[in-house]
Amino acid sequence: MQWYGLGGHGLRDHRPGARRWIAGAGIGVLVPLLAAGCSLLDDSAPDQIVLPPTDELSTFTAPSTSTTTSSTIESRDTPNRLREGTIGRVMSLAPRADTADYEKGAATRTGPRGNASGFHFSTPDRTINCSTSLDSRTLVCRVNGGTLTDEPSADSPGTDRDAPSCDKSKNLVTLTSDGARLGLCDDGKDVNLLYRSTVLPYGTTITMSRISCLTDVSGLYCLESRSKGGFMITGSQFAYLDATDPAPKSMINSGDSTDDTTDVTDPAPEPGSDGP
Repeated sequence: MQWYGLGGHGLRDHRPGARRWIAGAGIGVLVPLLAAGCSLLDDSAPDQIVLPPTDELSTFTAPSTSTTTSSTIESRDTPNRLREGTIGRVMSLAPRADTADYEKGAATRTGPRGNASGFHFSTPDRTINCSTSLDSRTLVCRVNGGTLTDEPSADSPGTDRDAPSCDKSKNLVTLTSDGARLGLCDDGKDVNLLYRSTVLPYGTTITMSRISCLTDVSGLYCLESRSKGGFMITGSQFAYLDATDPAPKSMINSGDSTDDTTDVTDPAPEPGSDGP
């Protein structure tokens, strides 16, 4: 029996058209996919990423955090800032002691020597002992077996109304950023002042944080870098010192004399002690 109208002949006529439509749609979908696939499988190298030269990256200068005041303070310690012949310049140019050699002393005149916090030294004649606080911001020196005299002037730091409180000890000197004072001041009460500490040879400077001291045949000279002030002890005389003060002639005219130099490990006892 034959089919008419929408019979088998009709179905045969529609199938090729449907196939052509499906094929067209499939091709439309496959083309972008194939294009994407080709790009993924492309062996060609990617475009080069160009970085700016290193010099261009470093052209930016960060703003300075230092201030004029701090720069001025730091520059005070350089010998070139001090006039030739001044005590500050002489101390800056003198041979330097190694602070690692100055960490020992004795708690009493006859007691055993041992390691201690802070730094500790003695003058070559053993008449003066000095010790610093743990942070080395305070120095206390003691004259053994004697007293000191001073004649502070009207503008001397020893007469400031804001000066720290100090006792009446005439054989002790305290040095801080506030200046030098005769006696044991509040800042010096925590200093472990030792005996029989290592000798600081004549003509040698020891620098302990902001405090520097130099021994000379004429006496002991110490300065604090922030204030540029300090003290000197010559014999039994105590005097205030400024970095711009003239240095003693013995420091300028005489060369490096080895005759007056004592070895830093000299175990010579303090006056009145029995030995090291």
